[in-house]
Amino acid sequence: MLIDRLCGQMLDHVVISAASARSADPALAVASNREVVDYLRERQVAYEEMSAQAVGSYFVDRYLSLVLEGGMAGFVSHSQWSPLIVSAIGRTLPLIGAIGHAEIFERLWEAVEEAPTPAPGADPRTEAAFEALTREFLAAQAVEDLVELNAAFLTAHPRTELVDQDDLLPFLDSLLAGATRARPGQGRAPAGAPASPGAAGAMGARTHFEQAIDLFCEMRGMTLEAVSAGDPSFTYRGAPATAWHFLTDAGHFSVVDLGGTAVLFDEKDIEVATIDTSSLAPVA
Repeated sequence: MLIDRLCGQMLDHVVISAASARSADPALAVASNREVVDYLRERQVAYEEMSAQAVGSYFVDRYLSLVLEGGMAGFVSHSQWSPLIVSAIGRTLPLIGAIGHAEIFERLWEAVEEAPTPAPGADPRTEAAFEALTREFLAAQAVEDLVELNAAFLTAHPRTELVDQDDLLPFLDSLLAGATRARPGQGRAPAGAPASPGAAGAMGARTHFEQAIDLFCEMRGMTLEAVSAGDPSFTYRGAPATAWHFLTDAGHFSVVDLGGTAVLFDEKDIEVATIDTSSLAPVA
């Protein structure tokens, strides 16, 4: 499967409202990201100039809505099998932890590529394949809820910036006008709210685990595609540890920063490398 790297230029991080991130309703965070992407598109910002994570989340949400409404055939028809859309979905599903959905989407990709024409109803075998994949999608959705996974991905991502709802559109306008992004503590997050986990990253600083990921990629000759959210449920040698998942041109990996040492795991959670991180730049 082709996986494109969408390089954020104008907005290289996720922006959602602080209230949606704190809400118990996961749909609100997804909707807030959708509002941001839609607004930027209305202002003639290309998807390629937005955060790859925000765009991926946006199209996963659209994918869910279209499949629930009209099945896989409906999604293929409405998306017109746009390379940008399908690449964003194919890249994002494994990043948010929707492994079953990712496998189904991979088979959808194969069905479309093998079909005489992807137009719904044009070929009985293709139509039957779409219907079977729709049933598999619905079964997967009962186990891997894309709304919940999508929201968790957005709110926990290290490059997510939380903004007051009332300030959201003015904040985007300031970016479009070329104004300097607001620094943490200048009123973008509500009083008493914890600092955004992506605030430092949004301003250009590299977090400790991001520096470790850079080292691993350099050491193994890999190209970093995207960094996903942290997994606080991970355990290393019997002790709890946060694993940060990331996607490269060589596949899906995760890293655990132990403070002075970082451990790299492959997609099967098998330890494959260890590096000394004691010399990395400290992060405030």
